[in-house]
Amino acid sequence: MQISQAQMQQLSLKSSEITVLLSPDAGGRILSVSRNNQPNFLKLGDAVEKHQELLPDANTGFLPYFGHEIWFGPQSEWWVHQTLNEPRRKMKAEWPPDPFSSLIRNQLISQSAEKIVMKSPGSPINGLEVEKTFSLVEGNPNQLDLWVKAKNIRDTDVAWDIWFNSRTFPQSRIYAPIDSSTEVRTNYWDSPDAAPLNYEINQGLLSLKLENPPAGKSQLKGKVFFQPSEGWFAAFNQQQLLIVQFPWQSVEKIHPKQGQIEFYMEYSPTNDKLGILEMEVHSAYKKLKPGEEMQARERWTLIEYPGDGSVDAQRKFLQAQLKSLSGI
Repeated sequence: MQISQAQMQQLSLKSSEITVLLSPDAGGRILSVSRNNQPNFLKLGDAVEKHQELLPDANTGFLPYFGHEIWFGPQSEWWVHQTLNEPRRKMKAEWPPDPFSSLIRNQLISQSAEKIVMKSPGSPINGLEVEKTFSLVEGNPNQLDLWVKAKNIRDTDVAWDIWFNSRTFPQSRIYAPIDSSTEVRTNYWDSPDAAPLNYEINQGLLSLKLENPPAGKSQLKGKVFFQPSEGWFAAFNQQQLLIVQFPWQSVEKIHPKQGQIEFYMEYSPTNDKLGILEMEVHSAYKKLKPGEEMQARERWTLIEYPGDGSVDAQRKFLQAQLKSLSGI
């Protein structure tokens, strides 16, 4: 991995209601989205302030930039279909993410006041070339569209899904629609400091429970996987409501080791710096022949929330906002 000093490049999209900051550096990601003159809804990591321009290789590890980025699923196959890092291939490593997708500098294809398009070079790890389009929605100044196209650059088939990963603060309260009969799978990481993450389902909405860890534990840590009943989830944070819409997929189209929605949380009541909430969406899992493409999208709507932090107030406000949203 080659490293040189460099300031992280920042590009902006701004409407009469929201401001979005993006960077082609570090994999091409969203650094910030906020109502104008409001705090960043996303959480950034130390790597943003300590940014150094790097040329990743197959031995590069994870760097905590956070914000919003694109991965590809399933995680169980991240290092299986490559020959550049034999130890990771043999152990079927599930960490770190592909550095050629998540850390390499993207080429800026076009930029206007309403839209930014960037592209990553093809990855020798997952075999994909990726184009990302970020655009303000005409006539709706509180909305942002995210389009991702992934192209197979290999001379053999590849199979992946497109994985949207948005990081925010664990104090955010999230809601996602779910049927009562839907299976919710959980994943916990055995740690002497961490206790499992809990969730609740109430009136057709799933939420994570922000609780104090039990005695002897300093944090909560875990993940939930499930199929939503509709194509959206929502999060409240700092007097802002973010609603993320996406094309709903049947469970048969999602890789069995993933869920169309996944929430991962680390929460430490005594150390805010450690905490994070990852709000993740998977597209349909597809096999691509050489040269074939697939695409996926999300639409973000960021709304001012004037109410209090009670569940009842948030639910009432959310339901009113959902009625006014058009589909995608």
